[in-house]
Amino acid sequence: MLTATASAAVAGQSVAGSGAALQNFLRSEAGRAALSRDGRAQSVAVIDSVIRDGALIVHLRDRSPPPAPGLSPTYRRAFLNVGDALVSIAVLGVDADPMGNAQSRALLAAGIAAIRAANAAPVLAEAG
Repeated sequence: MLTATASAAVAGQSVAGSGAALQNFLRSEAGRAALSRDGRAQSVAVIDSVIRDGALIVHLRDRSPPPAPGLSPTYRRAFLNVGDALVSIAVLGVDADPMGNAQSRALLAAGIAAIRAANAAPVLAEAG
């Protein structure tokens, strides 16, 4: 399953430009609480994160109740800027037919590409 949400981005900041700070934040107690479906930091473990093509990609495990029965607690989420919005895309597999790492990375990359194409959003260069 692929889901996407958008919210107003912080003026003057981009995921690409503040990726390292975002990575550190999402590993903090407040960041893990923000990632968690139940708002509790102890429910989330960040497995890894990487900045790729202007998007922050996070691989995580959320032990709080899933949004639908049978969804895997381990999934990937990307954060990227699209125009004036901060977009979050999540790829969730199902327990009955687990999604492998390569498959979930490919589906997330396709979701990012489709959203950028639909919104004509350029890839922002990484800072540093």
